[in-house]
Amino acid sequence: MGIIDNIDKAELKELLIKNWMTHDAMWLYHCVNECGVDTMNKINQAAVKSMAAIEIQRIRKLIGIPKDKKIETIAEFMTIFESAMEIVRGEFMDFSYSEIADGVFSWKWNKCFAYEGIKGLGLLDHYKCGILIRINSWFDTLGVKYELPPVINTCIMPIKGSCEGEYRIFL
Repeated sequence: MGIIDNIDKAELKELLIKNWMTHDAMWLYHCVNECGVDTMNKINQAAVKSMAAIEIQRIRKLIGIPKDKKIETIAEFMTIFESAMEIVRGEFMDFSYSEIADGVFSWKWNKCFAYEGIKGLGLLDHYKCGILIRINSWFDTLGVKYELPPVINTCIMPIKGSCEGEYRIFL
């Protein structure tokens, strides 16, 4: 019996998520120092977008939904979305989302780990959010049409004091 057999799934998940987030933060820090903030934003958003496309397909496969199955209903979409959120969410992540109407769901980051990290680096005035790029890439990869009015590219926490909005889904 190996170590994996003796570790609680939730503890292992949290360790892996924290390690990934630490890698992400360290990569960002070193990229800013080597390339500057503009290049870092460009590379970060491209990397997040391409990673998320692969991620959502892996999650889709894990929960038994074939790659070629077209998402036709909000319920089908929410099954994948909620599964993805359960898998990628760490205990330290303080956010919520809910379906508020047919085809509309709201999201809110009560405390954003990316905001806290970017603030610590002194880059709030320049940072372009990678979290929404990740979610948008999930939609794009799943072939789900959506709107996120207004389009959010930068960190809005310092401007609004919160990070929240609504997605409108068209199936």
